[in-house]
Amino acid sequence: MHTIIFKSLRKTISILGCGWLGLPLAIDLIASGYQVKGSTRSTDKLEALSLAGIEPFIIDIDTADSPSRDFLQSRVLIINITSKNFIHYQTLLSTIEASPIEKVLFVSSTSVYPVENKIATETTVTEKDNPLTAIENLFLSSKKVRATVIRFAGLFGYDRKPSNFFRSGKIVRS
Repeated sequence: MHTIIFKSLRKTISILGCGWLGLPLAIDLIASGYQVKGSTRSTDKLEALSLAGIEPFIIDIDTADSPSRDFLQSRVLIINITSKNFIHYQTLLSTIEASPIEKVLFVSSTSVYPVENKIATETTVTEKDNPLTAIENLFLSSKKVRATVIRFAGLFGYDRKPSNFFRSGKIVRS
C-alpha cells in the first residue's frame, strides 16, 4: 500500500502560490507529465487553475490557514508566496514536516542582501535582521525536509511591469 502511494507522489508537485510566476511554472510541469496541485488566495482564480489542469486549493498562510492534507500529498513543494510572517512560516513548516513532502524549493529574493552597489553571489552575507533571511534559515535548518532556496531579482513580464511598483507621482532620479 505505501509503495503505491509513494509511486503516485513521485510525479506530483505542489506549488504554494500560483500567481504570475507559479502559474506558468505549473503549466510547464504539467506539459512535462507532472500532476500539479496549486494554491491561490482568491476564489476568483480557482477556475483558471482548474482549466489549466492544476488541482486548485485556497491557501493563505497569513490568515493562519494551514495547507490541507490533500495539498501536501506530494514529495516536492515549491513555496512561491510573498508573505514575510515568520510565525506563520513556522506553522507552515511544522505542517510540511508532518506530511510526505521531502523537498522544498523556497522562492526568495535578493532583497536579503545589503543594499550595495556591487554583485551579490551565493557567498555574499545576507542581512541578519531581514525577515526573509530568517524564513530562509528556518527552512534550511529543517531536519525533516531538504530545502533549496532560490533568490530572484528584477523579475518582470506579463502584467508585472516595473512602472506598476512606483507610487503615483513618485519621481525616480538617475
